[in-house]
Parts: sequence; structure tokens; C-alpha cells
Amino acid sequence: AQASQEIYDSAFLLKAVDPSGRIVGLSVLDPGAVEMKYADLGMGKPIVIYNLATTKGIVTLAYNEILHIKAGLPIPGALRGVSPVKAARETIGTGMAARKFGARYFGAGSHVSGMIEAPGAFSKDTADRLKESMEKKHGGVSKSHALGILFGGAKWIPVEHDPTKAQGLETQKYTDIQISSLFGIPAEYVTAAMEGAKGYVTGLYQRQMLWYQTGLFARITRNERAFSSLLPRPAYMKLNVSSWLRMDPEQRVAFYQAGQLGEWLTVNDIRNLEDMNPLPGGDVPLHSVQWQENTPPDPPA
Repeated sequence: AQASQEIYDSAFLLKAVDPSGRIVGLSVLDPGAVEMKYADLGMGKPIVIYNLATTKGIVTLAYNEILHIKAGLPIPGALRGVSPVKAARETIGTGMAARKFGARYFGAGSHVSGMIEAPGAFSKDTADRLKESMEKKHGGVSKSHALGILFGGAKWIPVEHDPTKAQGLETQKYTDIQISSLFGIPAEYVTAAMEGAKGYVTGLYQRQMLWYQTGLFARITRNERAFSSLLPRPAYMKLNVSSWLRMDPEQRVAFYQAGQLGEWLTVNDIRNLEDMNPLPGGDVPLHSVQWQENTPPDPPA
């Protein structure tokens, strides 16, 4: 379902129900096989129906038979959203063209290593014989660095090439950053291979939190709302990202100590966050002396 949202413009899940109408399963459909349109069924206002292309023909499904999750760039009034891939098709095309050019440039050897300049005019046959003679004596790795002799005033002029320009590394890097920004991925995640893991933040927790805030939060929230609509109220679905947004050991110790002193974390709460089994009596908060009330002693009997 998430791949459908990222690559296409929507995710479509077909609901499987039992005889009592209870949902027992979901099947992800090919977004390209689903056509959405409004239909007037005499209910006062048009409703959305889904035409699904199958091997047996077109099957029309009602809105309550499909769970539709619109992609992350919705257009007002449009039935389907705009996927990041579609929104960035020109940027992606530029990057693909740069990679394709580099592959052809080096794969086909389409660059001239040098030229021979000679005084006077050469006939085509003379130039071809000279070229054939040079390739025969100096072509190939085994004949590299061999001694060559030119006569008749001829000169060898090497042609310089910059491999980095031929590969379009700067273009590819710019394309990667542009695409990553559409998906909410911090640029340092896609440029780390060339520049090292550096960026605006340091530390694993801060880096993960940045990615969560810029890219993952919207996607997680969108899926939570969509799947929560399948549950009876007030039940809802919530994805747990605590294990992914995990602080380093020193930060976790400080967090747990603050929780215990503030009496909003128990020993078993902490052990649960650390994937450890609970302890007997571990559900009782740690009562700190700084939080105890100053109650007067009982009067003597």
C-alpha cells in the first residue's frame, strides 16, 4: 500500500468481508487497474465508484468496498493525489539522462584520446593509413606507453577529458537531493556516500527524529487515519515508532531517571520500553521525598 502511494497517486485496498459484514482481510490492488469516477445513483449527490479492470472484464465496486488512501500531494477537487515520483518526473528524468550519458560515454569509449596534426593536405586514403598504423602499433593496454615516432612535421596533440564532468556527478548529486526532499528524506542520507555522514544534526536520535518530522510523520498519520476508519468508534490504530526513535543509552538513562523522579514512569514501564520482562512490584511508582506532602503527625491518643 505504501509503495502504491509513493510510485502511483493512490493506494486501493479491496475489503474482504464475512457473511455478517465484518472485515476479515484487505487485498492491495494495482493502482493502474482502478478507475475512479462520480456516479449519480439518485441519492441526492454523486458518489464515487471504482471500476476495476480484471482478466474477466471491468468490475464496478462501491465506495464502501474499497479503502482508498490518497497520495501525499492531494489536489483540491481531484479524486486522486499526486505521487512524489509523478511530481518529480522532470527531476528524475534529468538524473536518468546524466547516468545514461555517463554509461554510454565510458562504455562505448566515445571520446578521442588525441589527434595527429600534419602540415599540408592529406588525402583520405593517406589519413586512413596513418590512423590504422597508429592503432596497430599503439592500440590496446598491452601496447600502452610504447615509443612512437612521427615524421614529416606531424605532431601528436592529446585531448584532455574530465571524467567527473562526463559522469555528471554534480548533476546526479543535485538530482538525488531534489528527489529526497520530495520524499521528506534529509539530504545527508543520500549524499553520505560521497561526503560522509554529516549534516545539520548529530547523533542517531536527532537524525532519526529529523527524518520522522520531515517525511515519515505525514505518511504514518495518513495510514493511521485510513486504517482507523475500518474500526468501530472509538477504537483507532496507532503505529508505535518508539523503538525506531530510540535515544542512545546515556539519553535513555536520563529520561528514565526524570520519569521515575516525576512519578510518571514505573520500573515496569521502563523495562517495557527496554523490551524486558516485568518485575513483581514494579508497577508501584517510586515516591521521591521531594514530592511527598508535608502532612501533620497524628494527634496523641
